Amino acid sequence: MKSWIVAVFALPVLGIALHGAERAGENPGKTEVRASDIGVNADIIGLLGRPLGEMMTVTGIYDPDNRRNEGVVNLIRVTKVNGRELPVPVDIESQEYGLGTPSRFPAGEVLEWRGCELGGYRNFSNEFILEYRATGGSSFQQAQGFGFYTTFGIVKPPAPMGSSPVVVAPATAPEKSQIRTEDIGKSEIILGRLGVPVGSVATVTATYDPEFQTAFPAKVIRVTKVNGKELSAPVDIGAAVFLWDPPLELPLGKAFECRGSETGVYGPISPDFYREYLQAGGKSEPPKTAPGFHTSFQLIAYSIK
Repeated sequence: MKSWIVAVFALPVLGIALHGAERAGENPGKTEVRASDIGVNADIIGLLGRPLGEMMTVTGIYDPDNRRNEGVVNLIRVTKVNGRELPVPVDIESQEYGLGTPSRFPAGEVLEWRGCELGGYRNFSNEFILEYRATGGSSFQQAQGFGFYTTFGIVKPPAPMGSSPVVVAPATAPEKSQIRTEDIGKSEIILGRLGVPVGSVATVTATYDPEFQTAFPAKVIRVTKVNGKELSAPVDIGAAVFLWDPPLELPLGKAFECRGSETGVYGPISPDFYREYLQAGGKSEPPKTAPGFHTSFQLIAYSIK
């Protein structure tokens, strides 16, 4: 009998190069998109109608009383993107790059904001939570359900109308397919680097060795099988293992089986974003990884084979 070791999971993290992986199954009636194709052959179109990561100028109003969910701060009601009126206003959470705490935005004033939309999966699927609890994990609350959420990354403080540069948005490359943020998880399914839909629980066979480590902050494991199926080539992926109870380490150099699911985020900021950030007086170090869709594997439990 296998003895499963329980792990609490980490939030999505960035920074590992993407590889191809095996396809694990079909999703009838839904379009499947590989994580490694995002930014290459496919664009994720954000709530503001432009590809994630593309710089833009938006016109909007900040109202501190406009809250969708507990904990969502600096929600902007956007009415224009690059000077064009939106059919209906869009409420979007904002996030400032390189600042530890959010600024106090002027309330109720129409302002212009420079930045780009970024996004990623938040929280955990019901399948993940049920299995985690079944293995002895503690109960926890989620203010929002599992899904793909976007934020507007702000490059500098907002300015009065007409003070930001006039921007002509580039046309989305016609050879790229487009994935609307609101369709992800519904008609569009993103397949992780392990070939399984992001958020779906899977069993993987892997090994851990510090030599696998890259600039990626999480422990990197080398996966050779997914749900019992041998991969055509091993996949190195960051493993979220940061809250062990009791504290444990992954077995060094030994094959083990993991239960868990992939999560993913689109980021970090682009070179264009960082250039404007520096021009505005920013001091933070540049990102160590290229923009793209990055995934990590969140562990529920593992057993030594």
